[in-house]
Formats: sequence, C-alpha cells, structure tokens
Amino acid sequence: DRDADLRDASRERVIEVAGRLRGTVLIGGDLNEKPGGPSWRRLREAGYADHGSKAWPTFPADVPVKRIDALLVRGGAPVSHHGDPGVDDAEDAR
Repeated sequence: DRDADLRDASRERVIEVAGRLRGTVLIGGDLNEKPGGPSWRRLREAGYADHGSKAWPTFPADVPVKRIDALLVRGGAPVSHHGDPGVDDAEDAR
C-alpha cells in the first residue's frame, strides 16, 4: 500500500543520511507501527538500539495504549531515561 511504501522510503532515507554521521547518533520519531514492525527491525539491523519502554505507551495521544514512537541510538551514549517527562497537563498546555 502507498503508506507502507512511503514509510519504507522514508526509513531508508533516514538510515542513509544518519549513516554518514560520526559518533553517537539518535533517531527519534513516530514510526506508526509497534516495536517489532518492519521499520523497527530494519533500524536494529542498521545498528540502532531501542531504548524505549512498554511502560510508556504513546498512541493514541489522548489515551495511549501502545507505543509507536521510537528513541533509537547508535553508538556509545548511555540512555538513562526514556518515557514520560513528568510534565503535568496544565504545564504542557502552556
């Protein structure tokens, strides 16, 4: 389908451009699929580690029940926290 083709092309472009970077590289984004989907697998194959957590679902935004957003890292930078930043709704609205 057209959406899958666009997602595949976008993912491959990100991998291509990020592949030119030196040092630690972080890729963050909405992959529009659950961990284990084709984009997640392809990014892992390209050397990116998933530092996300099932404990922080991201979709749908109003009442999230699944994670479709990613924080992927290639290189040696440690990730000490990934998830809810702890900003209350009023502060977030501001």
